[in-house]
Amino acid sequence: MLAGVAPCAHASSPFVVTKERADEPDSKQEVEIHGRFDLALEREGGVVDLANYHRLLFLRGRAEEGRLTFHAEIVSSMFYEIGLAPWRGHRFRFGKVLVPFGEVRAHHRYGGASSLQRQGLLLPVIWAEYGLAYRPPAFALGIVDVQAELFGGKGVTSSPPRPLVLRGPDPGKRFAGSGRLALSAGSGAWCWISAYASSHRPGTWLTLCAADLLLDYSSIDLPLLRSLRWEAGYASAYVEQSSAGEESYRKHGDYYQVTRRVWRSGAALALRMGSYVDDSRNPSSADRRIWTLEARAPWRVGSHTLTALLQHQWRRERVAEADDDLTRLHLALDF
Repeated sequence: MLAGVAPCAHASSPFVVTKERADEPDSKQEVEIHGRFDLALEREGGVVDLANYHRLLFLRGRAEEGRLTFHAEIVSSMFYEIGLAPWRGHRFRFGKVLVPFGEVRAHHRYGGASSLQRQGLLLPVIWAEYGLAYRPPAFALGIVDVQAELFGGKGVTSSPPRPLVLRGPDPGKRFAGSGRLALSAGSGAWCWISAYASSHRPGTWLTLCAADLLLDYSSIDLPLLRSLRWEAGYASAYVEQSSAGEESYRKHGDYYQVTRRVWRSGAALALRMGSYVDDSRNPSSADRRIWTLEARAPWRVGSHTLTALLQHQWRRERVAEADDDLTRLHLALDF
């Protein structure tokens, strides 16, 4: 799927309610409910704690073969999207929409971690803003399929001298535009190219660009490599400052991950590395490199999936190394 994917749409078969309108016997409306709830036992810097990352419930409605849809996270109002397809191949989303930036999965991992102190590093873990998104028909360039998506809506604001924090939704009154190209070849090779621009202060601009790559299982049809998934991504933000003597700066993050499928049931081992620079002008303890080793095992019972995750993160700060390495045992239920 090239369009935005639900942040936690891991359930294999969500609960579906189908309704028929009495005045239109051939018209059907489908309603889906799915969600994720979890609990994590963590040891960070010698301190043991229990944490919760997801208590999410999603509602999806669909009418007239998808011409009118609704998709929302209804517990914390993380996002809600009204979808409209007035013409074949053309699709609009409006509301508090998932911003089309980066790969299609909603969790952003730039910097090497999709959740650090329950926040993203460079971008929000799940980035949704008030606005409108448009997806035109896909087209082919030789063996490559291309899907574009555009966004216009609320942007980000900042106040000097602290570095800009991109963790939305933003309370300011700035506007932004973004675009993403999704390129696919064969059955498992994907590339996403993204760009974003926002006037974050009067007369100054924030620009973001990113590239993400995915080679899925079996995309490299060679012994030992068929069971591997390769992922990588890089994103950079250029924060322009005013002409009052302030120096413009960059923020950027990357990630590289290889995952080995252990059994057909979905159990897997993964190794991920990422780095993050918060402010190119001033090295700080916010700059870091993170190595993550994890093992994942799902247990599927009907339409429910319970996933156990054992993970260790080695965190290396660029300045003032801290005792904050993390070990986590995480249990999550998707339905």
